Amino acid sequence: MQTFSITDFSGDTRYGQAVARVRVLESQLLPRRAFVRMAEAPTWDALLEELRGSLYAEPLAPVRRAVELDEAFAEIEQRRRRLIRDLKPEPHLIDALDAWSDFNTLKIVLKTHLTRAPHRLSLNGEADRAHEIRERLEAKRMLSKPLEPARKAAEADFEQHRSLFRLAVLVDRGYQEHVLDVFDTSGIPFLGYFARYWIDLANVNMVLRWRAWRGQNSGNRPPPIDRKLATPGGFVSTETLATLAEEPWERLAPALQHTPYDTVFRKAMEAHQNDGALWPLEKLSDDFLSAFCRMTHYTPFGVEPLVAFAWFSMQETKNLMTVATAKWAGLPPEVVIPRLRRGGHA
Repeated sequence: MQTFSITDFSGDTRYGQAVARVRVLESQLLPRRAFVRMAEAPTWDALLEELRGSLYAEPLAPVRRAVELDEAFAEIEQRRRRLIRDLKPEPHLIDALDAWSDFNTLKIVLKTHLTRAPHRLSLNGEADRAHEIRERLEAKRMLSKPLEPARKAAEADFEQHRSLFRLAVLVDRGYQEHVLDVFDTSGIPFLGYFARYWIDLANVNMVLRWRAWRGQNSGNRPPPIDRKLATPGGFVSTETLATLAEEPWERLAPALQHTPYDTVFRKAMEAHQNDGALWPLEKLSDDFLSAFCRMTHYTPFGVEPLVAFAWFSMQETKNLMTVATAKWAGLPPEVVIPRLRRGGHA
């Protein structure tokens, strides 16, 4: 499998000033230990004290009920996006990453639209976007690119299989394909590697979630996975993914030993053997991608550090959402802390 070298950075000097700003912003990212303190904070007000002076303090300060978190996170996401836009990077590259929000909203709306189930069209402040998507679906109007191909694939598959799991996977696949297409078109090696690493890890996560969905957490062999659920374009072969789908759990740990994901996967399998949980793989996958993005600390030029910072800011927002929602749910620190991402700090 190919690996990325720091000599492959583009070194585009047009972004020198923007990269200098990114270095300042990176120093202001909240370290994981700050989120640990928030998880350990005895009260909501104590958690807010940890955020004093940060981008997040003002939107979260008025929150006094769990249902108010949605509006607060909507404002936080808008501020995060404005911060990235102010760096004036290539907007289509940042938009590709930020499209996760639209794809996630599409996933929720499609589930309720196709099943005619009661719905709550609000997710992290995306209520307006959700209503717009639902209205287009009900009027049989096309969605904007790149959502329309994902919608078509998910609806056609649901008509045949009636599976919400498959629907969610295919929408996720649409997002991954979109990111790969945009990043590949840029011709920047770092972005191509990032997209492919992300696809590989997403495919591995998907296969193991599929096994759990099929109720095959025992040592029995599950039925063969439908390979069209995997996103194409990654480095890991479909044969390897089939091995992950078909081999007994206790024999999976070495499956990725000749890939960059060996350590990630072994740790995830260790956690699964302990309590059957699959969330560690998702968390470790994000940490792997963050570590890859931290390689941009070695280049003073190019668009790569700007895209990496956009990824770091997404991880920081994930951590904030985790500790904030957990605080209102009354979850203890020992449940929350292991789920925290590392982001821009090693």
